[in-house]
Amino acid sequence: MKNKKQLYILVAVFAVLAVLAYILTNDSGEKTASYKLDKKFFEVDSAKIDKLEIEKKGVKVVVEKSGINWVLSAPVKYAAYEQFIAGCLGDLKNYTLTSIASTNPQNKDKYGFNDSAIVKLTVYEAGNILGTILIGKAGAGASQTYIKKPDSDEIFLADKFLQINFVKDNWTDWRSKRITGFLRSEIKSIDLISKEESFTLAQDLTNKWAIGSDSVNAAQLEGLLNILGDMNTQSFYDSPLPEGLNPEYKVVVKTSTTSEVNFYPYEKEGAKRYYLTVTGVNQVFDVDDAFIKNLFKAKKDFTVK
Repeated sequence: MKNKKQLYILVAVFAVLAVLAYILTNDSGEKTASYKLDKKFFEVDSAKIDKLEIEKKGVKVVVEKSGINWVLSAPVKYAAYEQFIAGCLGDLKNYTLTSIASTNPQNKDKYGFNDSAIVKLTVYEAGNILGTILIGKAGAGASQTYIKKPDSDEIFLADKFLQINFVKDNWTDWRSKRITGFLRSEIKSIDLISKEESFTLAQDLTNKWAIGSDSVNAAQLEGLLNILGDMNTQSFYDSPLPEGLNPEYKVVVKTSTTSEVNFYPYEKEGAKRYYLTVTGVNQVFDVDDAFIKNLFKAKKDFTVK
């Protein structure tokens, strides 16, 4: 009887050992790293990076350094939104790998490595590929993201790597939103023209602003000059302006030259929007009705009561 009990115990121990051996040796299961993690996939000198390719859902955005500035070279040629580029470069330089989240290829969807979410980032230095990173979901931490190499099933949790710095809702977010800007010290007059009324704000020889014989409300004037000093679009229209449109609103700014900002109305999904053009700028911009209301005020709003 005693020998039989010992046999049962040995069989049970053997079964447990067999299960453990299977788990540890089976490639499809999770593994734990017994080695020290590398700091990052590849070292980056942000000053030497001259090109980034960011691909999501088959759309590839390419930003390249041109002199001291960054520009988009695909899908369109346009100035890049440099604050976003700075965020990318900072993360690539400073991030660290904190742990291995998974080695099981069946877990790729769980961490955001599927066709609808994955982002492929290729980094160039001096015109040559420095390395490629696949970007998945954001981690639980404030600046953590799951990343992996293209040729590996190992998914890492990276710290100081902010997912939203690389993953945008729309590729146009990488474009500079700046339309134009007028230095207030150079502005001599501003014509505000609409279907309701038209009037001119102008400076006299003492640099005092007036509308005809009426003094100008300083707060309203300040708001208008701030907008004209740094005009930014909401979206872009990358085709020629449709024929047959007439501007519904117009701003004429006189400095040493004369510039016109024209707003052409159209409807999109039942909402009123405007194509926006500026003298000397080839791009057509796209803004909503709120943009107009923020820029155009009635004459009575500008005059001192």
